[in-house]
Amino acid sequence: MNIIEKQLVSKDGKDETCEDAIFISESYIAVIDGVTAKGKLKWNGKKSGRQARDCLLCALTEAPHDLSARDMITYLNDCLRKEYGEDTDFFKENKEERLQANIILYSAYTKEVWCFGDCRCIVNSEVRLHEKAIDRFTSELRSKFIEEEIKRGKTEEDIMLHDTGREHIMPYLLKQTDYANAPGEFGYDVLDGCEINADHTVIYKPVTGSDIVLASDGYPVLRDNLSDCEKELAYILENDKLLYKLHKETKGLVSGNLSFDDRAYIRFTDC
Repeated sequence: MNIIEKQLVSKDGKDETCEDAIFISESYIAVIDGVTAKGKLKWNGKKSGRQARDCLLCALTEAPHDLSARDMITYLNDCLRKEYGEDTDFFKENKEERLQANIILYSAYTKEVWCFGDCRCIVNSEVRLHEKAIDRFTSELRSKFIEEEIKRGKTEEDIMLHDTGREHIMPYLLKQTDYANAPGEFGYDVLDGCEINADHTVIYKPVTGSDIVLASDGYPVLRDNLSDCEKELAYILENDKLLYKLHKETKGLVSGNLSFDDRAYIRFTDC
């Protein structure tokens, strides 16, 4: 596989806190997006999103090269489950404390791109964002609340220091875990070490020799080259720092950070 370009950037500029990852081996290329922690538990000092990311990186290193899409997603989810040890029942009941991650990967064996969750890709020149309905709902709620906060006299700088919009939707974000791997309009797929439906894995078949882009949702606008992705992100951060107008998100730019979220991007071909 020919790697054309790649980039991994933590939202706060610290590599040790980044919850995104890029994995490259002879068998697989993957982008992992650890879900931002909503609970309080730490894993050897790490937040759950970082622990999930690290666990999946290790799992991919040991994954057989000839897995099917369904078997790979099941295997990765089982690796998260093993992290719970004897506390599986606790994590079944306390969903916000689970290890959670989204993943998109390319298999050199099957020549396919597999997506489970809301990572994104460009395959055969088509952009696939895999956005969640529940995120659109909570992002809209946050946007409306921030609009009211600004009408009441708060500045964008005030909210960058203390995001009252995210604070307002946090009860919904905690409740959102009830929809993880559940059916219905707001149901969504995520690796969490509990019950998932691996048959929901989205599979794409790239044209041989074509460029493939895999990315996390830290890039709100996905383009077929890294420079344009960065330009789109920079424009949003310059003109909508709180991400409640141009591109509505469940969180905005925190004062002192580089972006609103970690971001990962890789473009490659498999000839």
